[in-house]
Amino acid sequence: MLTCQNLFLKNNEQTIFTGCSFTILPGSLLIIQGPNGSGKTCLLKIITGRLNRNKSNISWNSINIWRDIHAFQSNISYIGHKNALKLSLSVIDNLKFWCKLRGIKQLLAPAIAYFQLGNILDVEIGNLSAGWQRRVELAKLMITNTHLWLLDEPEVNLDHEAKDRFLNLVKIKTQEGGIVLIASHSFNSIPFANYINLRDFQDESMVTYSR
Repeated sequence: MLTCQNLFLKNNEQTIFTGCSFTILPGSLLIIQGPNGSGKTCLLKIITGRLNRNKSNISWNSINIWRDIHAFQSNISYIGHKNALKLSLSVIDNLKFWCKLRGIKQLLAPAIAYFQLGNILDVEIGNLSAGWQRRVELAKLMITNTHLWLLDEPEVNLDHEAKDRFLNLVKIKTQEGGIVLIASHSFNSIPFANYINLRDFQDESMVTYSR
């Protein structure tokens, strides 16, 4: 369970959002919506503990994340709007590097198979289309056995088939009890998702989201 209370974001003297409070139960998907500049990306970074450190306002399974921030962060898989891939390395070398850094070796082969990367393993990332690069980036989700996914526009550059494959992966994750937060302009009608819009968080109301 992830609980956020009274989170806020200010840019110089301008308040972007304030009084942002919600609880997300295990097995839930939350889509964060809002126009450009509403703070979607920053909200995800605040939850990771790397931005705007509201140290008393975020808890994981009812425990303040700042009691052991490193343990909390080890439970997070974060995918940003831009891919975190080494362009000069091949697909397999990128994935092996990530596996050594944060992943589980036994999960590498299933991730490659799921995102259909078998035929491009030896291709340098820089020589791939934007869509295939995004598939490689998303494959990292399967390599790390984490309970909380924070994803910033993960659908960017994916074709229809890849989007369906990604959403199926998210559904499986929630069915297994994981929690997924997605900042997105696109996913407007996912049956198993909850939705918030940061424009609505102008007071200190608490909302609970569950499957």
